[in-house]
Amino acid sequence: MSQQTEGGNFGTHERKTGFAPVEGTELYFEVQGQGPALLLLNEGSLDCRMWDEQFDYFSRSFRVVRYDHRGFGRSPDPADRLDIYPQAQDVLALLRYLELERVSIVGMTMGANAGLELALDNPALVQALEGGRGKASRTDSSALRASE
Repeated sequence: MSQQTEGGNFGTHERKTGFAPVEGTELYFEVQGQGPALLLLNEGSLDCRMWDEQFDYFSRSFRVVRYDHRGFGRSPDPADRLDIYPQAQDVLALLRYLELERVSIVGMTMGANAGLELALDNPALVQALEGGRGKASRTDSSALRASE
């Protein structure tokens, strides 16, 4: 994992960047701040830079993670994959790589969908979820009810 120092509107924070290996490719990620983990999941047509202001602001109180999903920003799109790989599986692999056991998630559209799927499959991992314009691809929410 590489490190760089970034100055932002909210002072200087140490920003760690790197690439996490996931099935068939690697994902570019950034981590900044200390405290409870907060994962920012971007919408489908954008890369993690859509969270620039929120990333700097929330890193004052949280360990904030953001990443570029497959084929966007600095994450390569593996040429040998013809199917659409579920983003929630990539998110789970990234969280395991970063050794995060519990996260709060903020996601938009495709990111919100991934957050919902992650919460349905791994309710003990997701502490809180805030999503905009997302929906789960299944109707069974028993996994979420069981974690309450």
